[in-house]
Amino acid sequence: QIASFLNIITHLQNMLNRVEVVVVGAGWTGLATAAALRAFGVRDFILLESGGAPGAFWSETYDRIRLHTAWHGMPCDGGEAYFDFPMFKGRDDVLCYLKRYHTRHELQQHSRFQHRLVHAEQVREGLWRLDVDTPEGPCQYECRHLALCVSKLRHPYEPPLFGRHAHGAPLCIHSSQFRNGAEFQGRRVLVVGSGNSACEIALDLAECGAAAVSLLVCGPRQIVPLAEFGRLMHLARLEGTAACVEETVFGDWQLRYGEPGFAEACGRRSSLMRSIAQDTSAVGIKAPLMGFGEVSVSWNPDSGS
Repeated sequence: QIASFLNIITHLQNMLNRVEVVVVGAGWTGLATAAALRAFGVRDFILLESGGAPGAFWSETYDRIRLHTAWHGMPCDGGEAYFDFPMFKGRDDVLCYLKRYHTRHELQQHSRFQHRLVHAEQVREGLWRLDVDTPEGPCQYECRHLALCVSKLRHPYEPPLFGRHAHGAPLCIHSSQFRNGAEFQGRRVLVVGSGNSACEIALDLAECGAAAVSLLVCGPRQIVPLAEFGRLMHLARLEGTAACVEETVFGDWQLRYGEPGFAEACGRRSSLMRSIAQDTSAVGIKAPLMGFGEVSVSWNPDSGS
């Protein structure tokens, strides 16, 4: 009798935790997915987020981080991305934007914060079983559809470096552990990489008084000053060639590889960025033969990629 009673309790608990859709992650993609579900009339879903608020991942980044996409926004934000926030959003802007988006689309009732997905298993077609850690302890959810909207950036890549952890070795940290350059004042620092994060961190170190900052750049790179890119986008906006809603800004993205016009669209974007790129040959950084759009879809026989 006790075993039967426990089985009934377990069955009722599973029924209470059974929904049509589970969305994992309350960042850009997770919030947009949840908003789309509501827009199409779906109400039986939950949004799982391991952090304590929308966009929690961004609260753990370095202080200076900034988006480098002009007016980066999500569909149906009421124009907030353009009218209420700067063109290139900083960390606090991103957190505020995502919080307001979460409220605008009435996602509070669907959200389960501090709920970390531990394991997901497809029991059969149309049924997923999820093991989730919560502040009250472990629990299970069952759903018909599962949308994983978690970023690959949550897991930093740290290649093995000989002697890194040896006693007396120089401090070596990943960018995910960096907050600001204050603690590096008066020290010599090598920044490995040449992407957005590397350049921002190098600039922050220099402005915070590091004794010397070196940027390790592998291969040709195209450096575009953010201010110049912003000026170009403002000009395009005035001329009517740049819309304030992101899904209409990049109409070329509707093209697919191999379709007519795809290569031309990549070439146009690369030419535009090349026209405002900075000449860095004086510091030994050569310009690439192709722009970033062309590289991502082309095979370069000289590089073998």
